Amino acid sequence: MATLKLVLDTRNKKANGTYPLVFRLTHNTKSTSIPTQLSVGPTEWDKLKQRVRKTNPNCESINHELGKTRLKLQERLLEISDAELLDVTTIKHRITGNVELHKALDFFAFSEREIKALRETNRIGNAIVYECAVNSLRAFIGRASLRFENINYKLLVEFEAHLVAKGLKTNAIANYMRTIRAIFNKS
Repeated sequence: MATLKLVLDTRNKKANGTYPLVFRLTHNTKSTSIPTQLSVGPTEWDKLKQRVRKTNPNCESINHELGKTRLKLQERLLEISDAELLDVTTIKHRITGNVELHKALDFFAFSEREIKALRETNRIGNAIVYECAVNSLRAFIGRASLRFENINYKLLVEFEAHLVAKGLKTNAIANYMRTIRAIFNKS
């Protein structure tokens, strides 16, 4: 299950001596940060309570803003029904509202652009591997388009079973799945 925690990001010290506050999203032992536009000094942050201390003159408004943001993110997190099947980056895109990029893009159109870019940079071998995997997925789907939001665990398991039924060997199947994941992660 994905969890959210508000933390002071001490890795990124600002010029004024403050550190940004970020929401740390953790899922399946992987984590990513969701920035807040707010920053405080290290002595103004209560790590246990995940709140700005009263030593900060704006603590009331900052804590109120952080509370609203946390509530919004947690509500969106609860709305994701297939969260267990997703990676932490996809969950981040969904709860922050940046999923529009994925919704607007067609997987096959995006793949074609990637293949074209590989060919233009003389990475012909990779382009051929990408083409084989994408064409196989396109044949399995039976449609000319596939939205990113429709790529899920169930679809990939069915695709893998389809490849096994076609008689492909384990390494070939693994190569196809790895290639599809690579394209998906580039989006």
